[in-house]
Amino acid sequence: MVGSVYAADTRAPIAKVQITNRENPQLSVESGPDGKFHIPAESSLSPQLLMAGSHLHHEIWLVSHPDYAPAVALTSTIAPPLEEQLSTLSIPLFSELPESPPGCPFGHYLLAVGESILGGTENNVENYITLLSLMHCRDDNIGEKLEAIQRRVWQSRD
Repeated sequence: MVGSVYAADTRAPIAKVQITNRENPQLSVESGPDGKFHIPAESSLSPQLLMAGSHLHHEIWLVSHPDYAPAVALTSTIAPPLEEQLSTLSIPLFSELPESPPGCPFGHYLLAVGESILGGTENNVENYITLLSLMHCRDDNIGEKLEAIQRRVWQSRD
């Protein structure tokens, strides 16, 4: 997987951002001076029977830097993997966001990304919609706002 991390307001690359797999924390890298990073894929070649059981495998990545609010990203690959599948992440970071409540991890980050998509400054719509369905928000106020953004994003695509 390759990707880049940048400031949401200026689009400037951000160095020394930690990108860590939520389920597999030893899978972690730091972005370079140009904001780019590379995480080697784990793949294998072995006899496999492909059938309707193949599915999309989603991985959630936790993104952190001391000068920016915590962020989250998503990659989706076909499982079982037969070879390395190219995944590219483009992760906007926001310098100031309110702290998300315990029942809605990354809620304010997801709101900010949704507003960026609606404003036309971000375009990773499919990953965002999938990420919303995987990140469960038990805070009614933020949850309602996320649902409203999701509806507006879908409407804007029609």
